Amino acid sequence: MNITSAKPVVANQTAPAIKSSFVHALPFELAALDAIVPTSEQMIVSKLVLVNLERLDEEKRELERTRNLLETVIYESREKLDAIAFVKHTTEQEREDLSKVISAVNNWYDEEGYTSMKSDLDTQLNNIYSVISPLDIRVQRYAQLPVVLKEHADMLNATEAVLRSMKELQESLPKLPPKPVTLPSEGPLGVEETAKDEKEKKELEKMMTVFSDSEIDLVDLTIKENKKWRETLDATLSSTPLSADLPVDLEDAVKRIMAMHRDAGYYMRKAENWKAAMRRAEAESKRKAAAAKAAAEANKTTTEESSVAEPSTEPDESSEAPSTSDDQEPTPMTDEQTVSSTPRVDL
Repeated sequence: MNITSAKPVVANQTAPAIKSSFVHALPFELAALDAIVPTSEQMIVSKLVLVNLERLDEEKRELERTRNLLETVIYESREKLDAIAFVKHTTEQEREDLSKVISAVNNWYDEEGYTSMKSDLDTQLNNIYSVISPLDIRVQRYAQLPVVLKEHADMLNATEAVLRSMKELQESLPKLPPKPVTLPSEGPLGVEETAKDEKEKKELEKMMTVFSDSEIDLVDLTIKENKKWRETLDATLSSTPLSADLPVDLEDAVKRIMAMHRDAGYYMRKAENWKAAMRRAEAESKRKAAAAKAAAEANKTTTEESSVAEPSTEPDESSEAPSTSDDQEPTPMTDEQTVSSTPRVDL
């Protein structure tokens, strides 16, 4: 038999309230403090610290750049030992010396390169540069030589063309006839006329002379000197081994090219300016001729109109009085004429 026990029910009993949150009061204190303003001495010290830190950072960056540069120089120098142009223009002994230097620097870098100072890295760089720089310059000059020689040959041909144009233009101009020698007239008018004639003669000579003989001779001399220089250079290059230094100063060749370019440009501009001046003078001459022709035609028309409008002042032959020459006999008067010409008595 199952027996269940039941708790007695208390009348008017309420259920306990359920808490929605748990709050535990924590004691604390709030203190409001002003920012501390550093003094001028503290500011100076802080700035010095920042400057020193920036300097250290820059030294570290520069050390890394130098280390990377040394690695690059080592690898590039090894590659140059096998380059065709480098082998062509260097001797075997020079390449062997360079290889020894590269190996020594590379061994040092593997042992001490990552912990060394920048000054030590610079020393190893200078060891490589002192050997490889002259060889690099030689190879670069041999590479630039064909370009410079071609520019020199082209500029020499262009200068010869300019010289031919100068001679053709000067020979195409009409020759001035010799002016007869005349004694200057006396008096102020004679002196003024002589000065005017001389001025006109000089202007005409200036217009009829584009290039003087000295200018043509100077260009011709420049061409001859450059041809001789090129012949000497070709002979020297043919007898010089390719592994030796270049027996020519490329800067001298560039100066020669620039001088010929400058002179040719000057004479070409001078010819163009002269042609433009001649075209302007021809246009001005045509304008003056047309104006003179128009003025002459207008003057002629005005003269013809005035001659037609004015009456004739010559005497008319029909209105002339009868001739009273002594050879002509007088006409006898008739009786009627006699009577009419006699005065009346009654009047």
